[in-house]
Amino acid sequence: MAAPDAMKLAAERGLDLVRLDTMSSPPRFALAHAAARAADAARAARVAAGAAKPPKELRLRVATGAGDVETKRKQAEGLLAAGHRVKFRVELDPRKRSDPGPARALVDTLTKSLAAVGVPEGKPFNEKGAVAVIVAPR
Repeated sequence: MAAPDAMKLAAERGLDLVRLDTMSSPPRFALAHAAARAADAARAARVAAGAAKPPKELRLRVATGAGDVETKRKQAEGLLAAGHRVKFRVELDPRKRSDPGPARALVDTLTKSLAAVGVPEGKPFNEKGAVAVIVAPR
C-alpha cells in the first residue's frame, strides 16, 4: 500500500501510522496508537536494562511460616516497585528433595500475590536443592 493511502486509512480509523523498522527497504509501517507503542518500547528497554544486572535474591524454605512468607512478599513488592528484578529461591526439605511440589506451590503463591507489581520472566526452575523463579517489575 502506498504511503498516502496508508496515512488516509490511519486518519479514518483514528490511529497513527507508526514506522516499525528504520533499516528495511521498503519501510514497514503499522497502524497503532503511538502512545501504546512508546509504552511498549519503554518497557522493553527497562527489561533489557534490568536483565544486565543480577536480580535481588530472596531465600525461603518450604517450612517457612506464613508471617515470614508475608514479610518476604512485602520486601519483594518494595524491590519490584523500585525497579529491581527479584529471584525467589525456595529451598527443599533435605529429607524430601525428590518432591519439589511444596516448593513449587509456594513459588506459585508468591508470584500470584505479586501480579500487580511484577511478572514472572519464565517458569519456575529447579536449582541445586531448590525451586526458583525470577520476577521482573511490571
